[in-house]
Amino acid sequence: LGDKAAALALSDRAIAANPIEQNAVTGPVPIEVLARVTARMGEPDRAISVLQKLLSIPYSGAFAFGVPLTPALLRLDPMFDPLRNDPRFQKLVASEVKLGRFVGRHCETGAGCGIGRRLPIPSTRHRNHRENVSRSPAKPI
Repeated sequence: LGDKAAALALSDRAIAANPIEQNAVTGPVPIEVLARVTARMGEPDRAISVLQKLLSIPYSGAFAFGVPLTPALLRLDPMFDPLRNDPRFQKLVASEVKLGRFVGRHCETGAGCGIGRRLPIPSTRHRNHRENVSRSPAKPI
């Protein structure tokens, strides 16, 4: 608590120990921790650049049942309060997460598939569902 140098050093060590290039599943977790540390320690430039990276990749979040950071969660998370007045942060929280054909990690077909729940990475089931929906018209429920 309050030791900025130690917090940043530990965050950097965690990223070096588990690089995203070697592990796409857990590699982003220390990057999210770094975003939180830099936001709380008063380094908005670094925090925002890390947040921009996190919002551009699919991953399983560090906290809260593996839910990744999204613009909606950034608006609510009190750890990012020091960034609220920064125009770059406001632009981030106003954006939508777009990953491939998924918008905000939800199935975009709107066909009432029942599998449009939050997924850290688009699954085969969603990919097959999306292809089947695109071949045939959606049936009313």
